[in-house]
Amino acid sequence: MTKQKYLALAEISERMDEDLILVGGGAVEFYSDGWYVSGDLDIITTNRRKLASVLLELGYERLSERHYLNGGIFIDIVGSYFDRRSDEIAIKGTGLSLRVISLEDIILDRLCACVHWVSNTDCEQAGYLLSAFQNKLDMNYLMKRATEDEVLDKLEELLNEINAIKARTKKKPLIKPSKKTKNR
Repeated sequence: MTKQKYLALAEISERMDEDLILVGGGAVEFYSDGWYVSGDLDIITTNRRKLASVLLELGYERLSERHYLNGGIFIDIVGSYFDRRSDEIAIKGTGLSLRVISLEDIILDRLCACVHWVSNTDCEQAGYLLSAFQNKLDMNYLMKRATEDEVLDKLEELLNEINAIKARTKKKPLIKPSKKTKNR
């Protein structure tokens, strides 16, 4: 079902003739290739009215102003304002692509929920994404935004845990936490 959701979203985006941005748990599922499974696709669009029209044309049932359902695909239009980074990412083997919140920003989103909402699930997701993609991350951006979002301590704690695991398995750490980090 995972790939079906993203193919459906790519088709919706093409019909809209503008980029939708996948955020939230659906973005975690996309990046983790199904390690985490989300119950919905959280979408940012600047044209909610047009998106609603396209969804109805495609047979989605309108459940509320922002919720639509078709088969097992549940879409939540979470907003129209987006001030983070996003990337156009190809869906393997399809020739289609999606605009998805950047890895760094979905990690930051999960870290904020982890710290400010005390969500263990979000802590686990942030740790998984940090570990899985550590050699692809813009660490300068990640550290800067983590400081602004007041989650730098948690980010550094997770990086220390990842590096400790790598040290125990005799793999060289790919990311070094800042010099301010204290072992806990």
